[in-house]
Amino acid sequence: MGCRCASRSTRSSPKPATLVWGTVGAFLPIFGKEALHLPGSQVGLLLALQAVANGLSRIPGGRLVDRARNRWPIVFVGVVVWSCAAVVLGHLMGFWGPAILLIAATPFMATVYVAIGVVFGDLSAASTRGVTMGMYGTILFLGLAAGPLVFGSVVKNYGYAAGFTACAVVAIVLALVMGAFHAEPLRRRVGVRLPPPTPGT
Repeated sequence: MGCRCASRSTRSSPKPATLVWGTVGAFLPIFGKEALHLPGSQVGLLLALQAVANGLSRIPGGRLVDRARNRWPIVFVGVVVWSCAAVVLGHLMGFWGPAILLIAATPFMATVYVAIGVVFGDLSAASTRGVTMGMYGTILFLGLAAGPLVFGSVVKNYGYAAGFTACAVVAIVLALVMGAFHAEPLRRRVGVRLPPPTPGT
């Protein structure tokens, strides 16, 4: 059995996550310096707090993914929560507000990446797992690069709040498209009528 990772719903799953994660991650150091007016030490601490939250939350996040029957709702919720956090982040000032927001929101996106990685691994046979994970890595890093590349001009011309908001809106729209791809087969299964019972049964 070959790789089954070509379904539209699976290919669309990493895109909203990488888009909004890549945009915030790429601009966060500059955002901390220019918009939050933080010294270099506090910018570094902000990045360190996010990295610690990212790493530690993948352990309970992995347990959640293992127990979930469907992984796409985890991706959907995580993308929406992180996107909303990105919108709020663009309007904050100082150190503690952004720090608390990143600590609270990062576990959602960390769990998203665990779920996406598990799904890609499950969609391939042992003989094609290298190709599958190679495709996953390609999509992942293309998305991480596309976010700041596309929305960098918005940040430059209209500010960080506008850039983060525009990226968040696009990511949520893509997440809704992903959810629609997954929900359609469920609606079809629910809509299938059972044949009438055989007389005498």
